[in-house]
Amino acid sequence: MAIVVPDRVEQPPATSHSPDIPIERRMQEGTLVIDGIRSPVLRASSAGRAGEAIVFLHGNPGSSRDWLDLIKAVEPFAHAFAPDMPGFGRADKPGDFDYTVDGYARHL
Repeated sequence: MAIVVPDRVEQPPATSHSPDIPIERRMQEGTLVIDGIRSPVLRASSAGRAGEAIVFLHGNPGSSRDWLDLIKAVEPFAHAFAPDMPGFGRADKPGDFDYTVDGYARHL
């Protein structure tokens, strides 16, 4: 089960998804918790309820911040999500996590 917990929300008024509001004010940082593993996630969207969703996954090594420029490019028409994967960025680094491609696939 996944839970998104907002850490810091710098959100415009609820009535606005306008691209006229700077991305820095539309982007949200939260924490995704999956099986007890905390992973910070960046989220942004001007698309309202109807947009497509794009999930950006960083490489090894990397973090969600690797995607900031692309998040800015797609968020006017899509919901953008960029998590820190376990073991990277500000995510938890549990000793018993399966740090393999299969382990990350199961986590996703």
